[in-house]
Amino acid sequence: MRMGYIFSLFILAFGGLFNLVYIVVNSDNNWLLLGLIDGLIVGFSIGLFFLVNRKLIKDLKEGTKIIRLEKVLSKERQTSYEAGSGKLHIPILGDLFPKLWGQEMKPKEQFSFIINGFRYEVSDDVFHQVNENENVEMHYSLHSGTLLSIDVRQQRI
Repeated sequence: MRMGYIFSLFILAFGGLFNLVYIVVNSDNNWLLLGLIDGLIVGFSIGLFFLVNRKLIKDLKEGTKIIRLEKVLSKERQTSYEAGSGKLHIPILGDLFPKLWGQEMKPKEQFSFIINGFRYEVSDDVFHQVNENENVEMHYSLHSGTLLSIDVRQQRI
């Protein structure tokens, strides 16, 4: 629902800027007109929020989801590095002055599945429980189609 909040806040910021310019430029402030315009801006902002997030709000109200079985085509394990975790690392200076130049970035493991040509990031547990060419349960919201989770397929009796 972030996009709805962002768009609405931009509209409200524009309205605040409009108020500031209107009050500074006009010597005879018409407070009734300014209040009417502010009401329209706030109403438009709230309406835009609900318009952008209507499918997500409907999903939250209903609380239902779709579960699809999909085959894992391949598995990938990558090492990435945590942004901002290390200072500038220079190998030669790092050996001479380890406190100043020797701090390296922290490695972080990322696990993902390739399903239907798309890469989906999964947790460490799910990655190790599923082999290639096995099925997983993909949970989607009903109206917006948002991927909620990927779980190991449960054997049903």
